[in-house]
Amino acid sequence: MSLGPNSPEPNPSEATATDGKSATNSTNHKPSKLDAAGQATVCKVLAVGGTLEMAARVVGCTERAIRYAAARDPDFHQRLLAAKEQTAFRSLETLRRAAVDDPAKNWRAAYYHARMVYPERYHRPANTLPVKQVRKLVDHAVGQVVRQTLKVIDTNITDPETHHRIGQNLEKLLTRTATRPSRKPRH
Repeated sequence: MSLGPNSPEPNPSEATATDGKSATNSTNHKPSKLDAAGQATVCKVLAVGGTLEMAARVVGCTERAIRYAAARDPDFHQRLLAAKEQTAFRSLETLRRAAVDDPAKNWRAAYYHARMVYPERYHRPANTLPVKQVRKLVDHAVGQVVRQTLKVIDTNITDPETHHRIGQNLEKLLTRTATRPSRKPRH
């Protein structure tokens, strides 16, 4: 088949493979949507920050089909990874530029850039609590322990002077705990 300047574009449904068989998916007997053009489209969607779900909708297949094709085709798998990395790199570069261009205006960009580049230093793991919340929980727990201790003292200490001294010492302890100076975070 010759493609001259006036010849029509070939129809994908009429395309034939080199062995003479129709270029279709052997299990469904319909043209694959993840041919070279479909794979390129998937990579383009991912390269601009789209999701696999978006890419599947654009191409007209499922996410599972894309994952399956990537698992069977190492080259396609590498191109998918490269497209995702390209997006991450562009985002990081945009944050870096914003942080450098005007740090006073774009301080959040500088912050997020630092979190992405140095996650071990600037990014709090998902399963940790902020310091203020931890302090609040500890103070509550200490308060509960002290209240329970006071109940035990009230029921078991009969000498009023001893009872009074223990109560004062516990109050001092509570006051120190509640007003302890906050520490500066380590860097």
